[in-house]
Amino acid sequence: MTKEKFGSRLKKARIARNMTQFEVQKSCGVPEETISRLEQGTRWPSIDTLTALSRSLGVSCDYLLGMTNSMTPVRRLWHSDGLAMEDISLITEFIDMIRSRRNRNVH
Repeated sequence: MTKEKFGSRLKKARIARNMTQFEVQKSCGVPEETISRLEQGTRWPSIDTLTALSRSLGVSCDYLLGMTNSMTPVRRLWHSDGLAMEDISLITEFIDMIRSRRNRNVH
């Protein structure tokens, strides 16, 4: 994972939530230039900032760090449905497949 890839994922999640950089900054309680610098790939977030971004944007830290392609936090699926981790993995793969198919049809 590079800073640039992290920034790209952060921006994608922010836009998907229809939030401005200012709104994310206020929600996370970080200095004004932080979100811009993160999205530009010029810096890494602290653990506290990463956690705040995850909560603010409704995505998992794993997504922001490139460990999964699903923006849906695994904990949400787990707690709401009591599913096994194997089931959650299948669901997130299915979600990713649907998004991919939808994106191909849009473009």
